[in-house]
Amino acid sequence: MTLSWINLPVRSRRRVTLTWANLPIRAKVLVVVAIPLCALLASAVAYYVNDRVNIQAEQWVGHAQDVRADIQETLIFLLDAETGMRGYLLTGQDVFLRRYENAAQALPKDVAKLERLVQAQPTQIARMRRTASLVQERLRTLAALRPSPTLGGTAAGRQDPLILQGAGIMDAVRREVDGMLAEENRLLAERERQNADAHQGILIAIGLSLLVGLSSGIMASILFAGAVGGRVRRLEENAGQLARGLPLSPWSSGNDEIGHLAEALGRSSVLLADREREMRRAMDLAETAREEADRANQAKTDFLSRVSHELRTPLNAILGFAQILEMDSLTAEHRDNVEQILKGGRHLLTLIDEVLEISRIEAGRLALSMEPVRIGEAVRDALDLITPIAAQRRVRLNGAEAGACDRHIQADRQRLKQALLNLLSNAVKYNRDGGEVTLSCEETLEHRMRIRVIDTGPGIPPDKMKRLFSPFDRLGVEHTGVEGSGLGLALSKRLVEAMGGTLGVESVVGGGSTFWMELALTDGPVERVRQARIPVPTKADFRDGQKAQIVLYIEDNLSNLKLIQHILAHRPEVRLIPAMQGRLGLELAQEHQPALILLDQHLPDMTGDEVLRRLQAYPETRHIPVVMITADATPSHVDRLLAAGARGYLIKPLDVMKFLAVLTNALQEREGSRLEGNAPR
Repeated sequence: MTLSWINLPVRSRRRVTLTWANLPIRAKVLVVVAIPLCALLASAVAYYVNDRVNIQAEQWVGHAQDVRADIQETLIFLLDAETGMRGYLLTGQDVFLRRYENAAQALPKDVAKLERLVQAQPTQIARMRRTASLVQERLRTLAALRPSPTLGGTAAGRQDPLILQGAGIMDAVRREVDGMLAEENRLLAERERQNADAHQGILIAIGLSLLVGLSSGIMASILFAGAVGGRVRRLEENAGQLARGLPLSPWSSGNDEIGHLAEALGRSSVLLADREREMRRAMDLAETAREEADRANQAKTDFLSRVSHELRTPLNAILGFAQILEMDSLTAEHRDNVEQILKGGRHLLTLIDEVLEISRIEAGRLALSMEPVRIGEAVRDALDLITPIAAQRRVRLNGAEAGACDRHIQADRQRLKQALLNLLSNAVKYNRDGGEVTLSCEETLEHRMRIRVIDTGPGIPPDKMKRLFSPFDRLGVEHTGVEGSGLGLALSKRLVEAMGGTLGVESVVGGGSTFWMELALTDGPVERVRQARIPVPTKADFRDGQKAQIVLYIEDNLSNLKLIQHILAHRPEVRLIPAMQGRLGLELAQEHQPALILLDQHLPDMTGDEVLRRLQAYPETRHIPVVMITADATPSHVDRLLAAGARGYLIKPLDVMKFLAVLTNALQEREGSRLEGNAPR
């Protein structure tokens, strides 16, 4: 078959290849599987035919043996009849006569059986008929030799002719029997030869079918591998090129599934190329839009900064001279006018600060110091600040239970207090005279803390709820005489969301409003140290008589102060001095000359960067190592702190072992300087 394929003309081979390529894969698989199966089926049929031929040959051999056995049996019966009659004639004994009678009775049945065996053999039928006739005639001659009871015997004159006649009949019978045996042997030999020829032909057919099936299967497999395997590999290569964004290689056409898949892949490459061009165009547009937005944000920031400067400068004069006028002796009318000037100026100043704050949030420039903050402390600070305003409106403040708010949340302490103040201020301003404001804390199922500010004001209509957090939208109360800018809630919402929380509202007209914020709960600094079970050095770890060295910690968060106090409780050689404001920390650093200064990044009166800059500027404090404690771990921020003169930095939440290592190094350096006589005096 392979040679035939090679000998085919090129055009014919191309036509066959194209036809094969256009066949569906199921048809190809069917052909590849069907050819060997057909060859196997042909071999099985040939084997079955060979088996049937063998069985038929065995049947013919058995038939020939039966015919020969019956011929011999017929001849034996005939001889027994003749022998019995002769013995009876010679001896007169009945025993010979019974032998004759038994043979005479069996011969007709045996002859009939022999006739049935040879009835399908035309050449044997004629001989069988002659043999049957001769047997009957011989039986009649033998019966004639039997003495008659009425006559008392057979005449001697009649025996001789009958004996001679019987001898001739027996000779004729023998000739017919020999002829039948010879013919039967000839037929058997011929059938054995035919069987051998058929067997050989069947074996040849089996061999040819196996050879044809094997060669056809190999050829079909080669064609299948060429039509499927190679094309699948090309598809795989094209898929890889498509994934890399490269142009596809040419592929062979075909109407089968692989051809359709290749065409679909080609169409996909065209679509992806178009989409890539569109995506690049969109990315270019987006980049252009982003650059324009950045320029617009920068322009807005610059504008707000200039506006803030231009407004603060005259406000400084307005508020300053108004406060000077307030200190003079004024009439009631003039004092009221001065109070209105101060009120308007402070309102405008608050408005400027809030606009700048929202601008920083929208530009993503809001600096947050995320750390564990005790809710109760923030709530108490906010309530203390709002109490005078509530007293003016005769609004009663109901603080949260101590236990409910005695937890820590992850937040920026200053921003949390700012959001709480905005909510409490609104709850007081928009409440009724003599109303109530209740602040409560509740832990949610999502391990978050919900802080509620509930007022007894008039409530907010449902149609105004969507406008509630829009900047400068006061929902129509700007004509009621209640002071406000419309920025407090918008700013609070953005601050809470920047800290990873949510801020929402529930209100019933005539039933008051409930503003709430949710922030993630966390463990306090002291609790973290206790849970971590970090070993704190004891008094036995230090030399007796060692002078206590001062560590100054500038931090406004009481939880963080308690953490450091807890860690240093077993360090008798260390004396911790806290400072909750930057200016106070600068004064204490000059006064006590500490061995180490721990400086928080966010302070109420100035930033940690400014405190660090001033410490480096003063000759008295320039040599003191300063370690910044910050929640901002970005490399740029850390590099900026180190470049500004910080000796090191610690990231919140605090790694206690790292803190102890920093502390130990600073104390050892200070002790070494003291022993060398270089410690500052």
